[in-house]
Amino acid sequence: MKSQASKAFAVLSVGLVSGVGVVIGEAAFAGLVFSGRLAPYLPQGIGLILFGTAAACLVTALRSGFPGAVAAPAAATLIILGTIGGSLAAAGDELFPTMVATIVLCSFAAAACLMLLARFRLANLVRFIPYPVSAGFVAGTGGLACLVALSLMGVRLDSWAACSCSPAWRWSTSGCSRSASVCRRATTRSSWRSSRRS
Repeated sequence: MKSQASKAFAVLSVGLVSGVGVVIGEAAFAGLVFSGRLAPYLPQGIGLILFGTAAACLVTALRSGFPGAVAAPAAATLIILGTIGGSLAAAGDELFPTMVATIVLCSFAAAACLMLLARFRLANLVRFIPYPVSAGFVAGTGGLACLVALSLMGVRLDSWAACSCSPAWRWSTSGCSRSASVCRRATTRSSWRSSRRS
C-alpha cells in the first residue's frame, strides 16, 4: 500500500511538472504565432493552442504504447506557423478565421503524412538520416526560436546582425563549435570503449 502511494505521488509530481512546462512553453509559442497583425487575437490563440495540446495529450495518454508520453506541438511547426501568419493576405475580421483554417489544414496534412508513414512502415528510414542533418535541424530550430524570442522582447535584429559580423563573434562561435565537437568525440570514444569492455 505504501509503495503504491509513493508511486502515485511520483506519477502525479512528474505529471504536474510536465503539465506546467507544457503550458508555459505553448503559451510562449502562441505569442510567437499570434504576433504582429494577429496580436489582438493572442488570448484566443493561446486558448486554441492549449486546447489542441490538451487534446493531443489525452489521445496520447489513452492510445499510446509508451507510458508517460506527453504530446505537444513542435517548436519548428509553430515557428513556421508564425511565419505563415505574418504573410497572410487577409485583413480585418477575416484574419483570425484564416489563421485558424491554416492551422487546421496544417494539422490534417501532418496527420496524413504520419498515417502514410505508419501504413507503409517507413519509420525505419529515419535511421538513415545523417547525424549532421538532424543535429543541424535541431540547432537551426533553436537558433531561429532564440532570434524570434529576441525580436518579441524588442531587440533590434539589425544591430544583432552587425554584431554577428564582427571578427570577435566569429572567433568565439568557431571556438565554441570546435570545443563542442571535441567533447562529443571524447564522449563517443569513451562510450565505445566501455561497450567493448562490457
